[in-house]
Amino acid sequence: MTCDEFIASLGAEYETVRVLSRKSAVSFSLLMRHRVLGKKLVLRRMETQCGVYEYLKTVEHPNLPAVYDAFALSDGYAALEEYVEGVTAAQVLETGKYTYGGAVRVDHTLLIDHTRAYPAMRS
Repeated sequence: MTCDEFIASLGAEYETVRVLSRKSAVSFSLLMRHRVLGKKLVLRRMETQCGVYEYLKTVEHPNLPAVYDAFALSDGYAALEEYVEGVTAAQVLETGKYTYGGAVRVDHTLLIDHTRAYPAMRS
C-alpha cells in the first residue's frame, strides 16, 4: 500500500485538518481528526525507516506523545502518534525570548537524559 492509499483508507474515519510540516514531497506530517470522536492524531510520513518509532511504540511516558503504530509502506514509512496541543519549539523561538542556540542546548540536554533513560533510542 502506498502512502496516498493509506491516507485514503483513513478518510472514512479521519479527516485531514492541516499540514503540520512538509520537508519534501514524501516527508511530511499531517494533523488528522476522527470524524465522530473528534480525537486528533499525527500521521508522519518518512522516506526512510526511523527506528526510534519502533522503540517508542513500546514506551509510555508522560512527557512523550504516544506512538500508536509505525510501519512500512510500499513508498516509504509512516507513524501514527498522539497529537499534543500546545506551542511548538519554532513558535517559542519566534517570541524572541529564547535564542536558537539556547533551544539547541536544552534539546541536547533532554536528548541526553532520554538516551540515558531509554538506551535503545541511541540506535
